[in-house]
Amino acid sequence: MILSRLSCMTALLVVCFILGVHALEAQQSDTRQQLLPEEVVQQTIEYNFNLVEDRLDQKTATTRDAAGEAGMLPELDLGVEQRYRLENTQQRFANGDEQDVTGANSNQTSAFVELDWTFFDGLGMFARREQLRLAAQESRDALEAALNAEAEASLLAYYDFAAQYAQLSVLDANLRLSRRRLREARLRDS
Repeated sequence: MILSRLSCMTALLVVCFILGVHALEAQQSDTRQQLLPEEVVQQTIEYNFNLVEDRLDQKTATTRDAAGEAGMLPELDLGVEQRYRLENTQQRFANGDEQDVTGANSNQTSAFVELDWTFFDGLGMFARREQLRLAAQESRDALEAALNAEAEASLLAYYDFAAQYAQLSVLDANLRLSRRRLREARLRDS
């Protein structure tokens, strides 16, 4: 309930901002250009941060829906290591000889390749694959629901704003008419 109120408030703010900017531009250019409901929905869907985040979540879930992520494919690990050492050594052997080396260099390079493939783990990989498919589908459904909710909220806000704008125009016309009648009544009385 709170989330839908926040979505509705967010959509209302976006629509009011968009319509306000267009109204300001219309006043500055002295030409009134009405924003269409399709444009309001398109801009709401394009610029709503929650929907951008939901799209990224959906893309992540779809990317993770793969056989390799479920453990059906082998894992290949590669590694390379290089060590460089500079040492001073002093050795005394059992026969009495001594060896004293200053600045002895040693280079060591090693590499490894590791292939790990579990052929069968008690159907666990198939269960994980199904979980990943369900998560991707759930993410797609959640994105679609969020898109529909934001479109609905923005359209409700648009039509509410349009009704209030029409009501304001009627009230403005009534005010001008009343002022004219008042002016005519004052002229008649004087």
